[in-house]
Amino acid sequence: MPEHLDRLTDSLARDTSRRGFLARVGGALVAALLAAGVVASRLREDDPYRWTRTRIWSAALTVAGGAPWLGCGPGQFSAAAAGVRFQDPVGPLRWERSFSTPHSDLLRLPAEFGIPAALAALVFLAAGLPAALRRARAGDGLAQASALAGLAALAVQGTVDDLTTRPALVVLGALLLGPLWAGRDAVGERFPAGARLALLACLAVAFVAGDLAPWLAWRTLAGVPRAAVPAAELARALAWNPAHPDMHLRMAERLVREGLHTPDAYARARGEAETAVRLSPGEARYRAGLARVEAAACRSLFPDEGTRARAAAHYAAAVACAPRDASLLLEEATFLLSAQDAAAGERAARAALALEPEAVRPRLVLARAILARGGPPAAAAALVAEAEARAARYDGLPKDSPYARLMLTADPRELRALRQALP
Repeated sequence: MPEHLDRLTDSLARDTSRRGFLARVGGALVAALLAAGVVASRLREDDPYRWTRTRIWSAALTVAGGAPWLGCGPGQFSAAAAGVRFQDPVGPLRWERSFSTPHSDLLRLPAEFGIPAALAALVFLAAGLPAALRRARAGDGLAQASALAGLAALAVQGTVDDLTTRPALVVLGALLLGPLWAGRDAVGERFPAGARLALLACLAVAFVAGDLAPWLAWRTLAGVPRAAVPAAELARALAWNPAHPDMHLRMAERLVREGLHTPDAYARARGEAETAVRLSPGEARYRAGLARVEAAACRSLFPDEGTRARAAAHYAAAVACAPRDASLLLEEATFLLSAQDAAAGERAARAALALEPEAVRPRLVLARAILARGGPPAAAAALVAEAEARAARYDGLPKDSPYARLMLTADPRELRALRQALP
């Protein structure tokens, strides 16, 4: 049976008559009609996120346009995406939803590697396509044609999905691409044995350093809550993968939880947080982690103007990396109030409220800032009343994300403290 199927496929591939041409065109039309029917059925559904993916593609093009030559960097799209987020069309919060991938490998190329690299990749694929087609037609029939069809399917899906984030599909694509694009010369005729051994050693080192060691670091911390990682396991994971900024941020967070009671503890925590920022300077959470180290030191070890200014500067840098994240502004406002800078705290709280006009917590922090700087109690009382009303309104709303829980809930202790402070 496989031989009959192979001969049938080979005959169809070689059929250049009018009947064969019409058969191929008819098959393509049937596939197109089926695809159009699926899309039409999808568009009839009542889905508020129907066009979200197209907006993500537009944001990816914005990232590519911001750095057309070199892109935002390999694997750095999630950091760059924080600056091009768009409003959530559903719910009271504008900026709760975020995205970390372009949802298209075709757009990942220019966004992360730059437009010249994307063009070079497309030229490589286009240059090898005619030879691949010839081999599929003149080779062993079903195997070659199936490899080319599998590659075409992956390529089409990759235009609207992130297939390169799935290692199994990347390996499958390489296995399908290699025989079709490979040259006919044997490797041994071009490379001596010593060169092949050296290349194999380099590949082994790259595999251990780039794949095995990071996996061991991940495996060490898998399933352990972030706030409860044992010191020995965290140190072992950091030794396995010292190039990952999150490992250094975790170590800084652990040192802060243990308490920055000595200059040595502060220096270690600050060094780890600065390393995380240096490894990923465009990601807001690492800059916010460095700000938290300085804020903790300001509260416990160095309650001076210089430490307060450093913490505020790091919070400002984090906000610049993620300008649509109201939680960072809210955290900055809370720190500034604790550092007795009510005016700056009020500005940060107002900025958070401007991003999320329906939020509860920014109103409470803003009321605290107004009272701390000696502002009108009536304005603070009005903000507290608005916060309570919105907290009651959204009490039954699902709050699946930490962002939603922070923005739409009121701490009873904070409410009591504000009511006591009001005349």
